[in-house]
Amino acid sequence: MRKLFVMFASLMLLAGVATASPLTDYSAGKVSVDLDWRNTELQGDYDGTYAIDFKKKYSLDAGLTIGLGNNFAVQYNVFNPTPKTTALPDFLGDPFTGRLSSRQYNLMYRFNPEFAVYTGVMHANGSFKDLDWPAIYANTHTRDIWQFGLVASTKLGSKATGYGMIGVGRDLTNWVAGISFAVAPDTELNLSYRDLKINHFVTTSAGARLDSEASGFGAGITYKF
Repeated sequence: MRKLFVMFASLMLLAGVATASPLTDYSAGKVSVDLDWRNTELQGDYDGTYAIDFKKKYSLDAGLTIGLGNNFAVQYNVFNPTPKTTALPDFLGDPFTGRLSSRQYNLMYRFNPEFAVYTGVMHANGSFKDLDWPAIYANTHTRDIWQFGLVASTKLGSKATGYGMIGVGRDLTNWVAGISFAVAPDTELNLSYRDLKINHFVTTSAGARLDSEASGFGAGITYKF
């Protein structure tokens, strides 16, 4: 059971598409740089019988979108949620820690200033270990998932923009909702909430499923030029 849990917990560290106000002009050379601090909660479930919540910790969510022209753009996103060290009572209070190195690469197409679609690969590499027994209870796992999604935005006034994103892939659901406020012609402040879930992140040889989820509120800044 403990080995299964260690494998499960190492997979709970995920990432998603950029969460700041989306770039709406895909003209060649247009660029958007996004930085968000997100208080992410990492959760997981082993076969519907064992659940765990890691203690929240702020992590950096960063993205870069570059217009290619003809309504196309490319996007790179990085998100590395690392929870606080968490004592697990079912394991005699052992301190557990984990981290994520995640990258996402997307190709985007904009139909009009309010709607765009994207497709891309999310590469997630998670690590997890028991600090009291690191030589025995440590694990890493990597998974690449292809996804497709829709990005939408709408003006809520002269300074505010509401935006949202939903993406789906095999065993993957990924959505974001937020609002941005223009503080300068090329600068916006953002508030958003993200939820990203992967089911069957791993299925063991015995058929047990390991599900995982990352969610939380974030605040940040977007610079467009």
